[in-house]
Amino acid sequence: MCDGRALAVGAGYGGGKITFTVVMSCLTATSGGLILGYDVGITVSSWENFEGEFEVEKKKRIRNRASQERLTALTDKFSDDQKGAAAEMGMQSMMVVRCTNLVNPVCDWLGEIYDPASREFVIPGRGRLPLNEESVFCTLGVPRGHIKVPYEVNNEIEEALFPRLFPGLESMPNTTAVADSLEAMTTHGDVFKMKLLMYLISAIFAPTTSLRPSNKCFPILAKLKDVKNMNWCKFIADFLHDAFASKVYQKGCRLHLMVFFYRSFM
Repeated sequence: MCDGRALAVGAGYGGGKITFTVVMSCLTATSGGLILGYDVGITVSSWENFEGEFEVEKKKRIRNRASQERLTALTDKFSDDQKGAAAEMGMQSMMVVRCTNLVNPVCDWLGEIYDPASREFVIPGRGRLPLNEESVFCTLGVPRGHIKVPYEVNNEIEEALFPRLFPGLESMPNTTAVADSLEAMTTHGDVFKMKLLMYLISAIFAPTTSLRPSNKCFPILAKLKDVKNMNWCKFIADFLHDAFASKVYQKGCRLHLMVFFYRSFM
């Protein structure tokens, strides 16, 4: 059922070859926490990562900058007015994400078995999972409107909005600094909405390997009234497709990958 409820899955990983059996064993281990689910959020405590060679190897990898854990910490501190501001943009589902960790090796594995021609994840011996806006809507519940998300460079809009969002700065702050700024805010007006959108795009919907938000966010921020009518589901699906089609497995919405896979097979 497509209820737009975001599950959070966390687990450790001990290295070795990633197969469907390994993936399912990992997810089965995490599913024990589901009995603790309540309201619209389900929290699963993550295991500590194993030490040893895997930790050394992991540090060498290019990282996806997704940060569901920080989103959970942020929204826990948002006021009702701030959560209401998010809901005005159609982002209420992002206010109830409960996440401590995602199984990043599983997300990498999904990228490796993705078939760009059919836009499907081909699970050996188990079938196929589509990567489309319907699947994103089912997992994340973000707006699926008729307006294309204007994720593109527009220097004129950037120059107009940047001083308003980051007074005194000359260059884009890193995503962590944007989160810190959000956490410190007590207001819930347009500046809060713009910073929240920038963070959601950079840390959840379309994270890359960069430490900083993309300047392609600014045209979206300039159209706050249209945000709830934009097709965020298609944007997230297309961003993942483009990354995986180019064999760049470190970009894209890992929250969708993990939740969709989990809900499809568990």
